[in-house]
Amino acid sequence: MTQAQTPRLAAWHSHRPMNMNREACFTRAQQALRAASFQNILTQEGWNTSGTSTYLHAAISCVAMGDQTLVDVVVAGVYGYGSQTSAMRTRLSNYMRTGSGGGTGGDQGGGTSILFTFYAGRYVYSNNDEVIKDGTVAQCQQRCLQLDGRGGRWYCKGFDWVDSNKDGVGLCNLSKLSCATVGGLCKQRSPYDWYERR
Repeated sequence: MTQAQTPRLAAWHSHRPMNMNREACFTRAQQALRAASFQNILTQEGWNTSGTSTYLHAAISCVAMGDQTLVDVVVAGVYGYGSQTSAMRTRLSNYMRTGSGGGTGGDQGGGTSILFTFYAGRYVYSNNDEVIKDGTVAQCQQRCLQLDGRGGRWYCKGFDWVDSNKDGVGLCNLSKLSCATVGGLCKQRSPYDWYERR
């Protein structure tokens, strides 16, 4: 196999069973892949959910342990896409843990994640109305929700978040603008992710 053909692999294993059954795990795996813009998503009963993008392939396996599941995330990228492969592994594993695109908390699909729409690899250029330097996705979501336009507060429409150290704590930029309405200011850039308030 030549260097150009050699895939770059990145994997994550939950180590301990997660508090969801196999069916819920498959559902979340499909949501994670869709949120990350994977295509050709296929679930094989009893084993895994997989999908493809232009340069990446991903598989998320759900192994039943009673009423819980062990989860594995594997991402393969073509040669030259090592950083994107690792970033996607982090993004998918965060989604499996939290029900959103980042963070390390215990939100298993409820809580604030249902109040935001996740756009993988996107950010709003410049318009940073408040910056949180060391925050999880959940903390940034909570702050955005606090900025509700009442009592002299401005209204937060969303934030971009980047986890440079891949430890679940990152930089988030809260904004009065939304990715859906700023046109060309909503740009594509890995490893940023955009969370749009619904």
